[in-house]
Amino acid sequence: MRLSDLTSADAVQRALDEFALLGQDAFLQRYGYGKASNYLVMNPRSKEWADSKAIAGVALGFQFPDVGPLNASDFSGGEATVQAKLEGLGFEVKRLSEIAGSDWTEAEVALIVADYLAMLTQEL
Repeated sequence: MRLSDLTSADAVQRALDEFALLGQDAFLQRYGYGKASNYLVMNPRSKEWADSKAIAGVALGFQFPDVGPLNASDFSGGEATVQAKLEGLGFEVKRLSEIAGSDWTEAEVALIVADYLAMLTQEL
């Protein structure tokens, strides 16, 4: 089995659903993957980001249950492999650096900094 054999968006969604159910640490430990170093895939149902290589490898196991998931050492992640495959199946994939800090708007950050400085000033 190779990553190129992954053709089922449903299998990818099933892997994403299991990731959401178990949580990142338990999912990665269960399947023997490390945390993503570069790319994450969004679960369209929960809007949460998941480790793209692990999701792709596990999805193959859902698509081909007799074969099972790919091991982390069976394939490489990255733009030309996992990102291209998952995007081709309709999923959003982004670099970690694009996502980091995206939970807070610039206005929210400015308010938190202002609150912190006000608190610090009162303390002094």
